[in-house]
Amino acid sequence: MEVLQKPNETYFLMTLKQLQEQYQPIGLDVYSFLNEMLNINVSNPIKLTENDQIIVLSLGLMSNVSSLLKDYLLTPEKSYIAIDHVVFSLIFDLSSHLSPTFEKVTLPLFKELYGMESLPDRWEYCVRETDAAFGYGLGALYIKAVFGEDDRRKANELIKNIRQTFDENLNQLQWIDEQSRIEAKRKISKITEKVGYPDFLNNKTKLNER
Repeated sequence: MEVLQKPNETYFLMTLKQLQEQYQPIGLDVYSFLNEMLNINVSNPIKLTENDQIIVLSLGLMSNVSSLLKDYLLTPEKSYIAIDHVVFSLIFDLSSHLSPTFEKVTLPLFKELYGMESLPDRWEYCVRETDAAFGYGLGALYIKAVFGEDDRRKANELIKNIRQTFDENLNQLQWIDEQSRIEAKRKISKITEKVGYPDFLNNKTKLNER
């Protein structure tokens, strides 16, 4: 937990080539994996290269898992443990796509792990899965029904007024030196308002591109 509170120890910016080197011992093709994951149901596919950068939050974990898998794949006896874990993880992740009969089998495990006494209703699962697949589309429907453009405009005006007032007050402060004042104003000018929802949700063409 202490490590997670130290950004310098949990935030690593590296190229995909460096990431590939981390997984080289276990034969994972990072390029193929990420390109497949990022281009599922995408109208304008992207192609990652070895020079593209990625943020890794658990570099130590990656290295340890890679070493652990390499060790377990050395002998048939140990490899069965790794294979069983992969198969179990796959079944565990896909069980919610099956009928409630299969899903109920996971309840005892969830109870031990998370203290869960019952599984979510089916409608909650359906909404969650639909949101995961069509999040922007659902968002567009939601804002039309609940969050009006007038509300968004007023919220944007409020934020702009706060930023303008803060900027003006900087000129009145006596305890701040000029260099710090300039830097503070520079940061204020870089602020981007993001209120309610992105503009493309109101544009069907751009929404379909997503």
